[in-house]
Amino acid sequence: MHPFFPPGPEERFYFSLWLYSYESFVEHYDWVIEFVESTFAFGDQFGVGLQFVADMKPRGKEVRRKFTPKTWEWCKQELREGRLWMLLTHPKDFAAPKTLYPVWSVNMLSSIHPREVVADDSQTVPYWKLPLPNEIKFVIELPLTIPHIDPELQQALVHLGRTTFTKIKAIYGFINLSRRPASADVGGTEYERRRDLLADQTTHLLRWAVRGAFWENYLSEGHIQALGGIDSIKASAPCARVDELIEGKALAVRLTEDVNELSLVLVQKLEAYFQPLAPSLDSAK
Repeated sequence: MHPFFPPGPEERFYFSLWLYSYESFVEHYDWVIEFVESTFAFGDQFGVGLQFVADMKPRGKEVRRKFTPKTWEWCKQELREGRLWMLLTHPKDFAAPKTLYPVWSVNMLSSIHPREVVADDSQTVPYWKLPLPNEIKFVIELPLTIPHIDPELQQALVHLGRTTFTKIKAIYGFINLSRRPASADVGGTEYERRRDLLADQTTHLLRWAVRGAFWENYLSEGHIQALGGIDSIKASAPCARVDELIEGKALAVRLTEDVNELSLVLVQKLEAYFQPLAPSLDSAK
């Protein structure tokens, strides 16, 4: 049993990366291609072969392909021409015993060409009038019986998160350890559910708000300003480390060096520190 979780009926838990950006993934299709190829390399590194699903829902079509050089070239061309709504992947063999079960997706529907929103005026309009950012997520499903998460796996996910955050000019992101599957987090993280918020509500506010306190938290200028600036965060944040991802503009705040040392008490302390970043639907009216 992984030490972060109390006994319960669940058999699996989830180690996941979530990133949000207002940049156009259609215009910058090369970012999506680079991310997807990184995730396939990630799967290969840990012995998990993946296949992808190209979702053409606006035209009522879903195309499922095994990852081969030929099918991937087809997918990249569809990306370049702006015909894909979503990309996602899953292991090639669902029936195989799973010690590592990664799934990524790139959602390109929310805001393909969003308007630029600045923190100063975006908090004066109803939250539902704000554009939704594009979302990238990468979820690793693991059996609850394992006693710890391998350090190599941790660092691989951190590297993927930090490099992708800067590449896609993200505004917010996090790496989470959870007993709820990714599909449940779409309806709200534990932090959001305790506040009777849905992910679709909070996600409008991510230039200055957070979806909770997690193992690794990626913050941009709106968050940094609300917390008193970079020097203040480095001096007072209750965490193991604060790293600048983009000098003066973006930070990675990590609760513990090793995710296996994570505890509910530490999460609660960081959650209290993040109180100025708590999502409020009233604050955007």
